[in-house]
Amino acid sequence: MSYSAAVLEADRSTANCGAEPTVDAVLLWVDGADPVLQAEINARRAAMGEVEASYGTSASRFSQRDELRYSLRSIEKFAPFFRNIYLVTNGQVPAWLNKAHPRLRLTHHADFFPAGGLPTFHSDAIQSYVWRIPGISEHFVLLDDDMCFLSPVSPADFYDGQGRIIVAADQRPVQMRSGDPTHRRAIATHTALAQKLGPLHYTRIAHGPYALTRSLMAKLWVTLPEELMRLSRTPFRRTDDIKVTSGAVQNMALRLDLAVARTAGDIYGYILLNSKADFSRFIQVPRVCSSVARFWMRRRALKALCINDGNKTVDVPFIEHMVRRLYARLFPEKSAFEL
Repeated sequence: MSYSAAVLEADRSTANCGAEPTVDAVLLWVDGADPVLQAEINARRAAMGEVEASYGTSASRFSQRDELRYSLRSIEKFAPFFRNIYLVTNGQVPAWLNKAHPRLRLTHHADFFPAGGLPTFHSDAIQSYVWRIPGISEHFVLLDDDMCFLSPVSPADFYDGQGRIIVAADQRPVQMRSGDPTHRRAIATHTALAQKLGPLHYTRIAHGPYALTRSLMAKLWVTLPEELMRLSRTPFRRTDDIKVTSGAVQNMALRLDLAVARTAGDIYGYILLNSKADFSRFIQVPRVCSSVARFWMRRRALKALCINDGNKTVDVPFIEHMVRRLYARLFPEKSAFEL
């Protein structure tokens, strides 16, 4: 189906928004410890002439500490309304996963991503195509594997009565002169949208489950085709790339009155394990401990949590141990997604 046809089809489907929509979940997962994946990454880096790891090839981009297990436990416990759960990988499958679960759909990048761009290790590039997963519903919620639910959620937490997506807005401003990659990418996204849609207020989007629709993703391709096609040809994340499902689609939707914003701090928890200031574990450990303590006191008021590595690999055993214990305390019971 062409992008324009998808827009027309999806517009018709969202016009009838009186009933509660059918919603799928899409989870992106990668195991950075997989030697096959490491060989593919190293081969692509060598072909690009990269000697040292960069923003897009840092090990933190591909690390995992069993978050997927707990994300699926949280879905089973707090989000049973999802029709299907699409687990998107490059062919990797966790050994503990129950592949026979009736709602689980194992999905390879090759099932929806242009063959000429594979293999890709660029999460935004992958996100820009997930709406084309065969069989996916018009409404779907996208989660990275470091996101989990903390309390019961329903479609009404992601889509309002008019069918608009609900955006978790981070109230902190974008630092327009910052050299930080996150801010640089937000600026690139703002600039690209303003060139196509005219002046607009840019809203930072919180790390958390992203409410999306196929129609909005199709509209984004019509709005920013050059920027999205460049992502398709870029194997690793770059600091001048646009932010697809954590910036571009939400701000386009807000500009077109196809979204409504809510304050992220009221619904999503966020723990950052590494930041620019963490040049010493003597700073990193107490900061992360403080973040975990604040989260633990507020956890019952929150809908979801993201524990993010940041742009650097976490190399402090105490923090690794603390994060794993936190997950285990939040979700101690095995789910039907596990063998």
